[in-house]
Amino acid sequence: MSNSAPAAVATELLKPRLDARLGIPSPDTLDLLAERDMRRYRLQRRLIGPIYHANNVKRYEAAVDAVLLKVVDQLRALGGAEVDLKEWMHIITVECLGAVSLSWSPGYLAEQSDGASGMLAYMGWRRKSVFGLFPLAVIAEPLSRHFGRAFSVLWGVTYRVPKSKPFFPVGRLTLYPSLPYQRDVRGYHISPPPFC
Repeated sequence: MSNSAPAAVATELLKPRLDARLGIPSPDTLDLLAERDMRRYRLQRRLIGPIYHANNVKRYEAAVDAVLLKVVDQLRALGGAEVDLKEWMHIITVECLGAVSLSWSPGYLAEQSDGASGMLAYMGWRRKSVFGLFPLAVIAEPLSRHFGRAFSVLWGVTYRVPKSKPFFPVGRLTLYPSLPYQRDVRGYHISPPPFC
């Protein structure tokens, strides 16, 4: 494996596990930050990269506007009730990214909750940031679950994983790049990305 920055980040984000041949298998995920297979990482980056170029961002303005109109409607329906600003900013961000990059919604807006996934991401980032300050701890953690747990307790970066639905529900998300547009059950309607 190369010593590139993405590989180092991936090692910290996804605990390595040794297989019977003392190799570290790389699971096939859609998580770019946790991807250790550099060939697959580069392919994923090439596939999603064009979406974020300035000329394509304008192309998805309608999808973002549609999400933001739904957000305004949801917030007005709350009748001035107090909301958790961090959670709602996470809901809006994930809904917009889902609409633009996948033509799909995880349903956070309809449920008025992100299922604690924002807090989980923050706590995971916080824990990884602390571990990242101590390279020996990063090396020792995969070798001993007890060490990782004790180190987390010592630094106050423990947390419980909430019972929430996965962001990509298996079997429910289907993209059809050959169609001239994509529509999902929540009403988003945009053109497919230019790489399809």
